[in-house]
Parts: sequence; C-alpha cells; structure tokens
Amino acid sequence: MEAVSVATAPYTLADLERMPDDGMHREILHGELIELPLAKLGQTRTAMKIVASLLSYLGHHCEIGTVLVAGFLLDASSWLQPDVAVLKPEQIAVPDSDYAPGAPLVAFEVASPSEAGVDSEAKSLAYLEAGARAVVWIYPKTRTLHILGEGERRLAEHDTLELPSILPGWTSPSATFSPVNRA
Repeated sequence: MEAVSVATAPYTLADLERMPDDGMHREILHGELIELPLAKLGQTRTAMKIVASLLSYLGHHCEIGTVLVAGFLLDASSWLQPDVAVLKPEQIAVPDSDYAPGAPLVAFEVASPSEAGVDSEAKSLAYLEAGARAVVWIYPKTRTLHILGEGERRLAEHDTLELPSILPGWTSPSATFSPVNRA
C-alpha cells in the first residue's frame, strides 16, 4: 500500500487527533494529510538499531539531548513523527505537552516501500526549517542513507554515519541500520 496524500481542506492537529485508530500512521505536512500503513518488521528493526546506538551514546552525553519516538508539532500546519528522534534538552522539559514543540535536533526516517509517494524532500525541509540540525533518511532496500542539514551527503553500506557538529564522537557503520545486520 502506498502513502496517500488527501487533498482537501487544510488539516490541523485537532483533525488528526479525531481520526480513528485503524492501523494507519498519519502525519500532517503543510496542512496535507499523509497516511501510511503501520511500520513493518524490517522498518521497526532498523529503527530499534538506531535507538540502541543513540541510547548508548546519549547515556554518556545527556547534555546533548535524549532519544525518543515522538510526535513533533513543527508549526500550526505540520505535525510529523519521525521513526526516531534526538530531542533537545529544552523539548524534554516542556510541562504538560503531548507533543514536542518545534523540530527534533536530529530526525531519523526509515523509508518503507509504502513511502514511495511521500515527498521526502518536503518532509526534510519542514524539519530543517523548524529547527532540526539534520535529517537522516535510511533506505534499507538499497542499503543507503541520505543526510540533509550539516552538509548534504549520501552514504552507502560500507560508509560510516557520523554527525560531528551535532553528536560529537558518535559514529555508526551504515550497514548497522540495514534490516539484516551485516556489520
């Protein structure tokens, strides 16, 4: 099933919260509703590898932030939930908030076959314009990564992922993030 963008009146967070819990993952990007099926096993496995790597690193660098799977209210017309995010310390400290305000420090998106119709560039720009320092797209099928912000670049399976000005000292082989760990 491919991603579906429903082109009607602009959607809001209130509209999103009224939608049924019917096995679809929904986000709003510039007022447009994006609907995707829930993550598959390989996508979830890849996201958990990112979480494990970041938990280990941020356990020793807690001043940088924390890793979570959370929804982000980027602005009045965009609510996105990356597969994994590094939150800034000030986002964690927001009392009585259901969603993190603004963009995460780093958003990690694990692309699935159903996201073929999702404009990854538009999502990335929304994160970056709202204050994210980097967006990392992981493409398990091709075993490649695309990093935006902090110098756009593409990585292959044999390359090492690092974000030195954001997560100093954190590195991970790109292959770590493939659904079947070959590293």
